[in-house]
Amino acid sequence: MNALMLLAAAACISWETGLDPASMDTGVTRAYDVTLTPGFHTLLDAEGTSLGVLDGFHLDGEFIGPAIVADLGDTVEFTLTNTADDAVALSADGLSGTPSQDQRIARPGETATWIWKADQGPGTFLYYSSMVDEDGTYSQARSGLLGVVVVRDFVEDAAWDPTHMVNAIFLDLYEPAFTWMHPEDEPLVEGSVPSLVLQEVRGTRGHTTTREDGVATARDGDVIRLNAASFGTAEHALYFEGHGLHEAETGRTLSVLGLAPGEASRVYVELDSPGMWPLYSRVDEEHLTTTAWLHIEGPGG
Repeated sequence: MNALMLLAAAACISWETGLDPASMDTGVTRAYDVTLTPGFHTLLDAEGTSLGVLDGFHLDGEFIGPAIVADLGDTVEFTLTNTADDAVALSADGLSGTPSQDQRIARPGETATWIWKADQGPGTFLYYSSMVDEDGTYSQARSGLLGVVVVRDFVEDAAWDPTHMVNAIFLDLYEPAFTWMHPEDEPLVEGSVPSLVLQEVRGTRGHTTTREDGVATARDGDVIRLNAASFGTAEHALYFEGHGLHEAETGRTLSVLGLAPGEASRVYVELDSPGMWPLYSRVDEEHLTTTAWLHIEGPGG
């Protein structure tokens, strides 16, 4: 049975049984224990040249936090030890928690735990620092204090059978002292730096690696779940040169995946062309293209 047939069967099962994601409980708890530290992120251009080093946050030593990977009906327990200089509060889209968690704060030197339930349906979402500046800016989240949430569904997994996941996070980095320049060297925008950050997510527990060099790797013949997210102020359009993006639910092939600020989605990509392929977004007519790369290795590596 191919992916489209499996997805159609899943739709019939849901319609006939009236399954409610909120009623599902696997009894499984996915525990994450992370440490927050001050950190830096090197901004690269399409040729891999450094454009500057920006202040930010690291979670377990990496810019942008580990992916939360759970099955529909799982419980997620996220414990954060704060060794940075700022108080932190967390929110997670696509997961439900108690109202009191919205007030939970990990102050410098403190450890706090957030408990969520994956009962809002399958998909790709974001968790992020919900601390807001006086001007309404989510400067902590835009400085790397966020991550991807993946809620898996067994039917979707069986349909696509992905080898691993790649997260493509469009982040309008917050850096008040940085002025982004367009090719004519005229100031474009102050305090907001468009960037595309790639992460590789492998294994059933979702081991996550942020690719600071802007290059993720895969093999010819792999099927990847490409989780795309946008956080900041700009709308992004994800292109993956040389490859079609397949909608998770329908299998329909897209040439571009549009993302509004704060939006996340997922597509599946069948890799059949070894080489170095760009993933990119042109934010709008005034913004530079943000680019990262997927290196698809052939049979010989």
